[in-house]
Amino acid sequence: MLELFTFGLHINLPQILFSDLNRSIMKRITLLFLSFFALLAINASAQTCGIPTGLNATPVYDFQATVNWTAVSGAQFYNIRYRKVGTIPFTTTSSTPNNRVLGGLTPGTQYEYEVQTKCASGTSAYSGLSTFTTTTGCNAPSGITVNHTVPYNFKSDIVWTAVGQALYYTVRYRLKVGPGPWITGTTSGNNKLLNTVQGTWYEFQVATNCPGGQSNYSTLDSFLTPCLYAAPFNTVGTYARTLSQTEGGFVEYSDTIGCRFLARLLDTIGGNAMGTTTVTQSVASSVFTSVDPNYIYGRRKTTIAPTSNGPGNLVLRFSQADFDDYNANNPTFMDLPTYGDTNHPFIPRIRIAKVVGASISYITPDSMRWNGTLNYWNVYFNQPQVAADYYFYTMPDCVGITVSGLNVSNILGSSFRANWTQLTTPTFGWYSLRYKPQSAINWIDGGTSAYTTATKLLIGLTPNTPYEVQIRFHCSSLSEGTWSSSVNFTTLNTCLTPASCTMSNILATSAKANWPASSGALFYTVRYRTTAGPGAWVTGTSNTTNKTLTGLTASTQYDVEVGTNCAGWLSPYTATVQFTTPSSRPGSPALAETEASQGFEVSPNPASSSLTISFNDDASAGYELNVYDMHGKIVSNARVQSQQGNNSFTLDISSLSKGMYTISLIGNSKPSFRSKFIKE
Repeated sequence: MLELFTFGLHINLPQILFSDLNRSIMKRITLLFLSFFALLAINASAQTCGIPTGLNATPVYDFQATVNWTAVSGAQFYNIRYRKVGTIPFTTTSSTPNNRVLGGLTPGTQYEYEVQTKCASGTSAYSGLSTFTTTTGCNAPSGITVNHTVPYNFKSDIVWTAVGQALYYTVRYRLKVGPGPWITGTTSGNNKLLNTVQGTWYEFQVATNCPGGQSNYSTLDSFLTPCLYAAPFNTVGTYARTLSQTEGGFVEYSDTIGCRFLARLLDTIGGNAMGTTTVTQSVASSVFTSVDPNYIYGRRKTTIAPTSNGPGNLVLRFSQADFDDYNANNPTFMDLPTYGDTNHPFIPRIRIAKVVGASISYITPDSMRWNGTLNYWNVYFNQPQVAADYYFYTMPDCVGITVSGLNVSNILGSSFRANWTQLTTPTFGWYSLRYKPQSAINWIDGGTSAYTTATKLLIGLTPNTPYEVQIRFHCSSLSEGTWSSSVNFTTLNTCLTPASCTMSNILATSAKANWPASSGALFYTVRYRTTAGPGAWVTGTSNTTNKTLTGLTASTQYDVEVGTNCAGWLSPYTATVQFTTPSSRPGSPALAETEASQGFEVSPNPASSSLTISFNDDASAGYELNVYDMHGKIVSNARVQSQQGNNSFTLDISSLSKGMYTISLIGNSKPSFRSKFIKE
């Protein structure tokens, strides 16, 4: 009997097949089985839509996070739902790739999320919950400062400390009075140039734009724009302005009425902050003559009074009327440029007098520039401490000044010392000297000396030669006195050529030059060249009375000469000495194969790390020991000294490559030996 048991269904087939039941019952049973197995297939298909795994969140920002998971085979898309931890309900979204950016989040908040897969056959269950916490780095910018371009061009530069998460920044500003409507702009850098108007108060704020959102705006701050084209005033009177200095920023001090310029000051970074600073400027009816009886100062005086004295860069501004008045009232001092003459040679002549109590110091400005728009001169200079009264002036005119008392001492073969009477006025400037052989036409520059010095050593002269020397004084590069009369003298004959030059230790690639000592020598110069050609001189020096010449070529004739170096002078060279290097190349006549039979032995052969060279010599002698490769190139070189009788030397060959080599022992006026060996 055939029976079928399926999930508890017991059917006796023979009873059905061979009973008198209507065959329609069989059809119904068949349909029942087909439906049952179709249901099994559908359930099996639904089980293939997997649940996402590998959940993680990166990157995470203040306002958004990117959640990721491992891709599921057969997925059409994914459903993601998330919420703040401990809250309901979920926010649901979807994604086709296996990641999703979640936006609109709250900074510094923990979130939980889960993901399910949507396949063609159905939807998986959600994954387990995973969490992430948003950051709190998208803050409003801090460290905000306001700078103004130099020269001013109606723009104010807002600068702040960069925020790490920032994609860009939003800046808004408006007139402080009113206030006016906001003007908004963005920038990718940590600064923004604003279009502003001179002498006006503005207020502003900055916000950071990060991935997914924007921070709060910074605290409302304000600034007053400077007088962009403030010019010096010319009316007699005194004006003042008090402002606050911060390290690293220029502050322009201008009178608020009419934007009358007083000074511009940069509080140098690295010094103490000057803090609240008052700049006062006064214009007199004409030049100041009572500050220092030796000088005449211009009619404009500027006083810098910071709360804390420190270093700074100063800009003072002078009108052409200041310079014109100065030129008309200083008969003994240099004039300043006339109206707009930027090519005038007098431009470098302006100086600044700094007065602190009874102390007066003198400043050479970095530069002076003409403003052709508003017709004034800007003068720029630095000071380690800015608190002082400042005046302008020019240097005394040096025309007609002559230095007296010039004389020479300590005369040697190549040097002498010049001496003179120091000038008492002016109290700045410098001296310059010149000299030449008495038979020459052109003068030689002897250098300069500070005005506080009355002596100078000059070197580089030729021994046993008549010379003359002169001196003059400089108030500036554009104002100098006249040259003094010449003082004549003759240098000593102290730098002598070596008496002779001889050669020794002549080998294939080296030789030694020798000479007797010369009086007055500091060192010696040796030069040599090939006789054929002749070749170019090769020059070297020696602190002793000999020098070994290296890098020579075998079987070659050379010329050698030696000179004496004294203080700044080289004597004439010796007469040329010639010598010829011996042959050293394997296979040359001097190294015939038959010479290897005279007791010269190399062992072991082949060798791996060292060789022992043995031979018999009839007297002690010096040899050059050379090793050549198969191309005849020297790959090892040494000097050895033999004794009468049997000799033995060890040679390290560990650094040589494997192959065939030739070793030779070359003696000066002695037989030479040669043999081959194998390096294994």
